[in-house]
Amino acid sequence: MPPSSEQFAIHIEGTGPLVVLVMGRGSPGRVWHPHQVPALTAAGYRVLTYDTRGTGATANHTGPLSIDMLVDDLAHIITDHGGRAFVVGTSLGARIALHFAAAHPDKVLGVVAAAAHGDLTAIQMSMSRHAADVYELLIPQHREFLAAMEAVRNLSPATLANPRAARDWLDLLTFSLTAPTSGARAQNNLDHGVDTHGSHQHATYATITAPTLAIAYGDDSVIPPAQVADTAATIPGCTMITIPNAGHYGYLEQPHAFNSAVIDFLNQHSA
Repeated sequence: MPPSSEQFAIHIEGTGPLVVLVMGRGSPGRVWHPHQVPALTAAGYRVLTYDTRGTGATANHTGPLSIDMLVDDLAHIITDHGGRAFVVGTSLGARIALHFAAAHPDKVLGVVAAAAHGDLTAIQMSMSRHAADVYELLIPQHREFLAAMEAVRNLSPATLANPRAARDWLDLLTFSLTAPTSGARAQNNLDHGVDTHGSHQHATYATITAPTLAIAYGDDSVIPPAQVADTAATIPGCTMITIPNAGHYGYLEQPHAFNSAVIDFLNQHSA
């Protein structure tokens, strides 16, 4: 059984067609609230955010996680809140959204998959496998160093070149870093056992029939644009755009460009 709606920390604003926002690894749904929720509600959409299993209100999830479990959670939420929805995800959220579109074509109006990916490289697998242990080791005494490493990994060089923006991001990341929970470890372990050569996830994506937009962040070193393009090529009819001067946090670094792309896609397919 999935957690209850209360445990998912579901938040809904606005009226109109339902848009569900799915956040990336380790981040709660409220990360969408400063930029995406206001823009989407102003554009005439009902916007739902939630904490994926293993984050936020469900951070103490115990036991292994799988993409199928996270897809089932999303299906449960959409069934309870209208039955059909657009789904917008970034990073892990994009993976969930794409698997959801393949598994539940009757429930999806369209998909926006930012930092879309399926197969993972050996380096990406190693990063996810050891991230929680590194966080646990460094946070007590080296929090600012870890925050600086997160900034370099997730932000565009254009952002880091701006002294004030770089300082603001360093302060934010230093403040927000927390020791890994059992749920965070479970989300990291989602990557274990994924076929890095081939084919299972891309074969799944090839069955998607919903309109799909893939968004690459131009300076993303976590999920590079070439990896997004490779994924987009497996999805029938998928279009792709690249947002410049944006790292893996592109939806926060370049929110106007991100929101405009999403709203244009939603408007095109909600008529």
